[in-house]
Amino acid sequence: FLACDTGVGSDYAFNINGSSFVVEDCEFNGCWAAAYFTAPAATTGVFVNTAFKNCAKDAWGTAALKADSMAVIAATNCWFYRGWVSQEHQQAASAFTTAASGGLHQFYKCTFEENYSTGHARGTVVIQGSSGICFDKCRFLRNRNENTNSYADLHSACIAYGQSKSPDSFCRDCFFEGNYASSTANGTANYVSSILSARGAVTFSNCTILNSTNDISGADCPAGTFALRGASIGLVNCVVKDTANLTANSAEITVTGTPSVGIINSVLTSKEPSYRALRPLDSTLPPTMAIRSLRSADASSTASRSAVWTAAAALSHTTMPMSSSSPSSANALS
Repeated sequence: FLACDTGVGSDYAFNINGSSFVVEDCEFNGCWAAAYFTAPAATTGVFVNTAFKNCAKDAWGTAALKADSMAVIAATNCWFYRGWVSQEHQQAASAFTTAASGGLHQFYKCTFEENYSTGHARGTVVIQGSSGICFDKCRFLRNRNENTNSYADLHSACIAYGQSKSPDSFCRDCFFEGNYASSTANGTANYVSSILSARGAVTFSNCTILNSTNDISGADCPAGTFALRGASIGLVNCVVKDTANLTANSAEITVTGTPSVGIINSVLTSKEPSYRALRPLDSTLPPTMAIRSLRSADASSTASRSAVWTAAAALSHTTMPMSSSSPSSANALS
C-alpha cells in the first residue's frame, strides 16, 4: 500500500468492518491514514511482519492503525516508523489507537520508532476505551510528543492510557530509549510524559528505559517519565536510567489523586543534580506505596535516594506482598 491518499475524515487505505483477517508480509508506506478495523462483536485482526512507514493523519484517529467498537488487534513483528499526527482529538495517535470497548490488544516483538505527535495529539499509542493492551518484547525508540494545545488530557511520547475502568495493561521485556515529551500548554489537567501518561493500571516487568526527556520548560503541568492521573503503576525488575527532566516541575514518577505505586527490585537512576524519582502533587490524597529493593540516583550521590525515601515516608505507606523467592533485577546498569 504505497502513498494511498484517502482524503479526509474517517477513511483509511485498508478498511475492515466486522470480519477477522490476517495481514502478513505487507507494507503501508506514505499512506494518509493506513489501516482501520471495527467489529460489532469481539473479533481479532492479525498483523504479522508488517511495516507502517511514513504514514500521516491530521484528523482524529491514527496515522497507522486504529481499532474501534469490539475489534481486537494482535500484531507480531511489526514496525511502526515515522508516523505523524497533529489534531485536537483525544484519540489522535501516530502509530496505534483504540476506542474499542473490550478485549486485550497484543503487540509482540513490535518496534515503534521515531513517531511524532503534536498539537493536541495524544501520543504514539493511545488507549481510549475499555480495552487493555499488552506489549511483549517491544521496542520504543526516539518517539516524540510535543503538546502545544491547552486542552486538558493525557499526552505521551510512547503510551497514553486513558481509561480508569480499562483492564490492566502490561509492558514486559520491553526496551525504551531516547523518547521525548514536551509541552508549552499550561494546565494541571495536562499530563505529559516520555513513557506513560495514564488513568488506568499499567505494569512494567523486566523493562529497560533509557535516556528519556521530559521538557515542560514552557508550561506548568504534571510531567514525568510516568505521569499518573489517579492511575496505578508497577515497576518490577526494571531499570530506568539517565532521564533528563528539563524543569523542576517534572520527575521520574509524577502522581495525583489516589494511585498505587509499586517499585520492586528496580533501579531509578540519573546523574542530574535536581533529579527526583517521585513527585506527589496532591498531598491530601496520598497514594498507596510499595517500595522494595529500590536504588535511586547516581551511585556517587545519595540526594535522590534520600528524596524518594523521604517522600515515601510522608505518604500513606501500605506494603505490598512479595514472595521471598522474588528475583533480583534482571537488568544491568552497564
